[in-house]
Amino acid sequence: MAAGKDTVADAAATEAVGLGATRTVALCAAILGVVALALGGPSLMSAVTVLRANAVLAGAEKGVQPAPDSLEDLVESSYAASVWHGDSRVWFATGLARLASAKLETADEGLHRRLLDRAIFAFDRGLAMSPANSVGWMSMGEALLMRAGASPRAARALRMSVQTAPVAPEYAVRRLELLLKLWDVYDSDGRAMIVEQALIARRNSKTAEAVERLLATAEGEPLAQVIEPAAGAGAAK
Repeated sequence: MAAGKDTVADAAATEAVGLGATRTVALCAAILGVVALALGGPSLMSAVTVLRANAVLAGAEKGVQPAPDSLEDLVESSYAASVWHGDSRVWFATGLARLASAKLETADEGLHRRLLDRAIFAFDRGLAMSPANSVGWMSMGEALLMRAGASPRAARALRMSVQTAPVAPEYAVRRLELLLKLWDVYDSDGRAMIVEQALIARRNSKTAEAVERLLATAEGEPLAQVIEPAAGAGAAK
């Protein structure tokens, strides 16, 4: 009789242990599910944001500015995604959006400066992850020019843009315009780089006409004084 009671007790204890183990497994699974959801949700959001960032960057490489009505939404989602996603494209898209917003903001000088500061911060983060991004360096140089005028830091950023992509027909003229704003900051090597960029763009049928127009402006005058004899000498050969 005692043996029977012991058997029943053992069975009950085994069942209790089994139920406890099942509950523990279920609890762990639930916790893991919550963690996966917490991590997977932002990752999914990041992936979507990166796709949007790609569209902005593709447009920037063709000289297309982000649409004003989509800037703020892109910026906010980019900042949120960047917390979870170490993708430089998110930061570049954020910087481009802030830079475009700064160009549109002409009434509030304080807001204009803050937008430029945020653009510079975003470009810094993006370039730290992808230092060979030529458009990123060019955009950084433009933001620095707008924030503090011609400066050695802006000159370095534009030089990096040239070094990472010497031939870039899609934005060669825009970059040349920015380089000319820094003509007085560059030394002889830097000015030679600008002349070379102008000659490269001039030989390209897609950008030759725009370069000629630029040479005819007041900003292009220092370059025109150097490039015209060089072009003539090249033709004589």
